[in-house]
Amino acid sequence: MAEELSCTKSKYEVDMSQGSILRHLVRFSITVALTGALQLLYNTADTVVVGQFAGKEALAAVGSTSSLINLLITMFIGLSVGASIVLAKRYGEGNLKAVSDTSHTAITISAICGVFIGVIGYLFTEPMLLAMGMPADILDMAVLYMKLYFVSIPFQFVNVFGSAILRAVGDTKRPLYILIVSGVLNIILNLVFVIVFRMGVAGVAWGTVFSSMLSAYLVLRVLTRTEGAIRINLKKLHISARVLKSISLIGLPAGLEGAMFGISNVMIQAAINSFGSTTVAGNSIAVSLQGFVYILLQSINQGCITITSQNMGARNYRRVRTAPLLTAALVGVSGFALSMLMMAFAKPLTALFNGDPQVLAVSLYRMAYTFPYYFIFGIMQTFASQLRGMGHSFLPMAVSVTGICGIRVGWLYTFFAADPTLGTLLIGYPVSWATTMVILIVCYAVILRKLPKNDLCAGLQTEIAYPIL
Repeated sequence: MAEELSCTKSKYEVDMSQGSILRHLVRFSITVALTGALQLLYNTADTVVVGQFAGKEALAAVGSTSSLINLLITMFIGLSVGASIVLAKRYGEGNLKAVSDTSHTAITISAICGVFIGVIGYLFTEPMLLAMGMPADILDMAVLYMKLYFVSIPFQFVNVFGSAILRAVGDTKRPLYILIVSGVLNIILNLVFVIVFRMGVAGVAWGTVFSSMLSAYLVLRVLTRTEGAIRINLKKLHISARVLKSISLIGLPAGLEGAMFGISNVMIQAAINSFGSTTVAGNSIAVSLQGFVYILLQSINQGCITITSQNMGARNYRRVRTAPLLTAALVGVSGFALSMLMMAFAKPLTALFNGDPQVLAVSLYRMAYTFPYYFIFGIMQTFASQLRGMGHSFLPMAVSVTGICGIRVGWLYTFFAADPTLGTLLIGYPVSWATTMVILIVCYAVILRKLPKNDLCAGLQTEIAYPIL
């Protein structure tokens, strides 16, 4: 494995244990946010195309499946978070053998988990949708869309894990290039299949399948031809028990947290389904728009994880202490600003999806209840991300599951049960975000006291070597 263990670095790699933290954070976040925004834009194209050319029932069928799909894939996607953190830490240490083992193990896991989830999701789509109380007028379309979507899952997993490997070493550009190519294909296929061939929800689903296949091929092509220790040799793919354990210790709690989020969201979606397909469609539009704010906040927080992980490996503890403070400030300001901007243009934005006045009214109603407070969710995730980057994965999971899921489920059976209106249901979101944020900040403060105050890397390092700006 001489090539995999070469100390030569790709020109795309970034060592975040040196240089300005804020500059690293902004550069990383901009590229990842652009990647995520494009991904979401391509996904939103699904709902826009079916909403404009196949009707509000097709829009509701596509939009209402997202919470269930996320529930099924989040546990395993959490492993990509674990792989990224483990790989970034080993990269910071300069341990090339561990970087190579982690890369090969991560890609192997992605293929196995992708096939498993794809098969399970395909086989049990209809009973799961029936359990959610899916409205009868959109059930058949929702089943068709979900089954075809799960065909794409193995390819999506390879792309997610492959992109996580690249970002762990600071390479955010090539995942963006891959997304641009596959995303353009997705939009073209959506338009052709839905408008020209009138395939409805099946058209956007097949567009996702083919574009996912292309993205998986491209990310593997990059990883098999790149320089440095992350280079993949397909003939030597394997699962290292030691690496799998390290990934699982971080990734499984993150995945379990996401799965619990998914369960609470499925329960909320079931409550929303009880209001009928018009409300389902309007809620789906608001969720799609909210996704753009989510992408921005999570991109900044991904930068925090990478910076923290690399510097934990390099034992630059002063940089570890600084990263979350800068991240929280950046998340708070940018998240609030983007949310308010989208609120200002709420009507024309929602009209892009569907022209039904009742659907638009529901979308605007949800935005008013959640958008002004969404930056709180971002700051909450900042401290959860920082704890994971420092190697504490179970703590943020326990807090988030209790704070987010516990409050939301409790809210359904208390306040919403007493006053079963959409407004009462939506208030539970900001309440759960704020409560969990406060608890995570307290936990972070306690953990921070145990972190060494001085760096343990090179004894000659001085404060000048750790610039913030």
